[in-house]
Amino acid sequence: MVVESRAGVAQEPLEWWYLGDKQVGPIGQEELEALIREKVIGANTLVWSPGMPEWAPLCDVPGR
Repeated sequence: MVVESRAGVAQEPLEWWYLGDKQVGPIGQEELEALIREKVIGANTLVWSPGMPEWAPLCDVPGR
């Protein structure tokens, strides 16, 4: 997901949370990518990052 900073510059979020058996986070972008590659997090896993209005399935997050 790409969010816009206050200066209007697109940037990757620095922190993510996800819902598995429990809420996990914050984790960094690199760790999120690793969990996706390792199939710990799937397309239907709910994720959230500052700037998002609410939790959303990973497959619905722009840029994911």
